[in-house]
Amino acid sequence: PRVDHHLLRFQGRLWKQIAKYPPSYLKLGYMARSKAIFAEAMVHVVGQWPQGINQLRGQIAEPVIELIEDKVDEMDELKAKIEVKLFRLSLTTSRGERVSPSSNWLDWIAVSLFRQWLAENTTPPPAPILKSPRPPGARGENAPLPPPPVFNTGRIFRLLGQAGSTYLNHDECKRFLRLNPEHYNRDNLKRLERRIDEIKNKAKDVVKPLMRNFLELDLREGGLPYLTCTRIDPHDFPWDEI
Repeated sequence: PRVDHHLLRFQGRLWKQIAKYPPSYLKLGYMARSKAIFAEAMVHVVGQWPQGINQLRGQIAEPVIELIEDKVDEMDELKAKIEVKLFRLSLTTSRGERVSPSSNWLDWIAVSLFRQWLAENTTPPPAPILKSPRPPGARGENAPLPPPPVFNTGRIFRLLGQAGSTYLNHDECKRFLRLNPEHYNRDNLKRLERRIDEIKNKAKDVVKPLMRNFLELDLREGGLPYLTCTRIDPHDFPWDEI
């Protein structure tokens, strides 16, 4: 189509615009039957879902919504499998046995610290127990509370995929070990950091399937806080569903 041909001349700028307004470009890509624009926008929409739901529900053909939900389900299944593998990560002793409080307390603490960090960051925050004060409505009625922010673990998986000092860094390890003054010294801190780095490297390998990028956008200029591993295959384009 002519619109498709015109827009694709701008390549780099186009990909950046799509990243800013994925739902709008998904609708444009669908109407123009542009596979390039539709696929690029779809990767963003799925990664951010359900963030763009209000801009798409009732404004685009139902087969497109079904495609989004199918791709979100696929990603959730993959994330669930990888989470299980992450929680099973461990360290071993020189004899090849898994570390335990009795075999090596400090190494076991490193594993426990990693698992605690993972649990805290991949679990939605609990709902508040106390009701928040709500501003009165026009007629003295209580206005509805705004919806809770969308909980997206994509940013956490990206941290795991980077490893290094992006999480559980030197200061965090130091602060944690100081909670037990009996075991806090320079050698123990170095060992804790070294063993944490070993787990991080294992975790980085585990999350590789989620680190795949199917965008045309160059992510070297700055990473996105969600996953872009959604693949749009030739049979996914819903042109025939109109």
